[in-house]
Amino acid sequence: MAKFVYIYNDSGSTDYLLGGSLVMKDGMIDRLLFNGGYAKATAISPTTYGFSMYISTQQNSVY
Repeated sequence: MAKFVYIYNDSGSTDYLLGGSLVMKDGMIDRLLFNGGYAKATAISPTTYGFSMYISTQQNSVY
């Protein structure tokens, strides 16, 4: 069963879906989080999104 988290504030709502990996603001996709970065969504039309990828190049290794 999916777990939904709703946070309401003056500017609308923020929902965290798919275990927190999908962030929606005011019912629209905002970003998709993944290991090493995220994809920021931009609405092109009511049914189409463009995504900008933000990827971390820093590697934290302990040897």
